[in-house]
Amino acid sequence: YIQSSRGCTLSCSYCPYIILENKVRTRSAGLVGEELRRGMTQYGFQSFKFRDPLFGAKKKHLQEVAAEIGRLPRKIQFSVESRIEHLTRETLEMLRDVGLTSVTVGIETPSRDTLVKYKRAPVKGDKQGQFVDLCRELGVRVVSGFMIGFPEDTRASIREVLRYAKQVNPYAANFNVCTPYPGTGFISEIQDKIASRDWSRYDVYTPNLKYEHLTTEEVAQLHRDCFRQYYWRWAWLRGNWQFLFPRLNAAVSGLSRWFQPTSASSPAKTDEGVAPPPAVAPAGSAPASLLPIVDAGPVAEGACSVPPSASRKAA
Repeated sequence: YIQSSRGCTLSCSYCPYIILENKVRTRSAGLVGEELRRGMTQYGFQSFKFRDPLFGAKKKHLQEVAAEIGRLPRKIQFSVESRIEHLTRETLEMLRDVGLTSVTVGIETPSRDTLVKYKRAPVKGDKQGQFVDLCRELGVRVVSGFMIGFPEDTRASIREVLRYAKQVNPYAANFNVCTPYPGTGFISEIQDKIASRDWSRYDVYTPNLKYEHLTTEEVAQLHRDCFRQYYWRWAWLRGNWQFLFPRLNAAVSGLSRWFQPTSASSPAKTDEGVAPPPAVAPAGSAPASLLPIVDAGPVAEGACSVPPSASRKAA
């Protein structure tokens, strides 16, 4: 793990990121580069996870960090966590070129009312779906955090979260149970709805609230159902096989280039007499040997994103 910045400028009431710092402080890009280099040379690390709550919040600093990564003695693989507005195509391409393989974002719920109630920052349009498609095209894995178990949740609202997760279809979907962490505004808002104050249960996978329409056992079962039903789908495998089988994907990409009707010595010409562009790998080609750097633990609740429109069809 490594950090190039601390803090978050957003105001999600249930997020522990903003307890200590509700602003972003950046670290010298040179010091970040030194720490990466030391991890490589002294400990043999090949992949790194940036634990910035809002990676890339300051564009100039992001560019400086990317330049430092590009100057390392050998190429590394790394993952980041941010909000999708900070990760444009240009930014993603720049980071991918120096080793980015995975991005963590928080989608949370498709319910705009829920996001607004808990002070998240929604934006217009189906940005999450477009972002996942863009990352897949660039060969970058997306790890998305979804949230269930708000006090007012019903079976229908939780199933809607699952439906939208299937529709967006990221490489990894992590379904977190809304947890009242001490120090957050959320815990102050729902004092009378807290069922357990055993902090050992506060792991974002265990229900700890008194729900208006569900029992804790029902929320726990729906939570298990979300994971099982999300991953046991052909649509998930079809959309993400290139990340699961990177060597196979590299072979398929190589064969695609092999069978392109081009010649290095005498390129074919079109009717206009202009040579066609060189063959390229299919969209979504991933690096030939991705290291397993996707988080095994829960996606932080502070990884912000935005609610979608209903235009994309569920897989």
